[in-house]
Amino acid sequence: GFPDCYQFSGNIIHKHRQIGNAVPPPLAFALGLLVIRVIGASMSLAECFWRRHESHHILVLMLLHLG
Repeated sequence: GFPDCYQFSGNIIHKHRQIGNAVPPPLAFALGLLVIRVIGASMSLAECFWRRHESHHILVLMLLHLG
């Protein structure tokens, strides 16, 4: 989720869109792990990505690898 002090910008529609389009980090991490399992990579690789990149970057990297 968002940190308690996070400030959304824009009007109410933009704020709702930001929240609606957000992917919670635990969900992004779970999806990244699933993609890694599907392509046969090791769990240590997933942990390495998790520590080095934000969660949404993990998913993008994994999906690009599948493409």
